[in-house]
Amino acid sequence: MSTMIWPIYIDRNKSRGEGRKVSLDNGVAGPKLKEVFKAAKNLKFNPEMEADASYPGEWYNHSGRVFVETPIPKKNILIAISEEIKVLRNHKQNKKR
Repeated sequence: MSTMIWPIYIDRNKSRGEGRKVSLDNGVAGPKLKEVFKAAKNLKFNPEMEADASYPGEWYNHSGRVFVETPIPKKNILIAISEEIKVLRNHKQNKKR
């Protein structure tokens, strides 16, 4: 089953009304499309990226979207991707030191 993931779904800087689908604790600040794609790839979700797509609520912002192939429920996918982005950011931060 293919699931569409917009970066706004896990953006802790957005409200639920603006499109966030996870709790603030599970969200990440300003997730980038490449981060979402890399996290999905690391999680073996077989992602496909569509970089020029615009989230309907922010049609002027070409944030892009990622499609993943997995039978896992969407909310669990979003939380897993968000947690993986946190790991990637932490790893990147530690490499700079």
